[in-house]
Amino acid sequence: MSPEIITRDEFIVVGIRSVLEDNAENTGTLWKDKFLPRHNELEGADRRYYGVFSLLSGSPEPAFSAGGGGVDMRVEYVAGVVGSLENIPVGMVGWVIPAGTYAEVEATGLAGIRGACRSLIADWLPDSGYRMVSSPLFAYTDNEHPDSEQAVWKVDIPVETPEELARLEKWMV
Repeated sequence: MSPEIITRDEFIVVGIRSVLEDNAENTGTLWKDKFLPRHNELEGADRRYYGVFSLLSGSPEPAFSAGGGGVDMRVEYVAGVVGSLENIPVGMVGWVIPAGTYAEVEATGLAGIRGACRSLIADWLPDSGYRMVSSPLFAYTDNEHPDSEQAVWKVDIPVETPEELARLEKWMV
């Protein structure tokens, strides 16, 4: 699996926040029961859905290793759409996704996102010449039913390019 390396401008995802245990096993419930019923409260929201996540505790390394699992992890997760920090409905949050470089792959269904992250972080990243940076990871889909097992998602992890790493190493000398 070789991801596409893309550059993104800053954007904001507005939606429902939850803290999930063991790397977001129950994201389907968050989408179906909490965010999708309230989606229409967001004026002018587009139909591209985003799941944004960031590790709060634990380590992604054992969870994404070949054996994976059995690791206590807590993940902050927002199910939402691109929006604005103005007029956020009560009970929703806005999460700013910084501009940057991302490695992107496809996944099918919410359950496939975890496998795609595992492949990117554990399989591709170590030998890629890239390094993951401290920034939220996210996945997005244009499927009108993001909680569907058939929804095709794009999964993005933030990385530094080899050129950025070379400049940083040169500065540190």
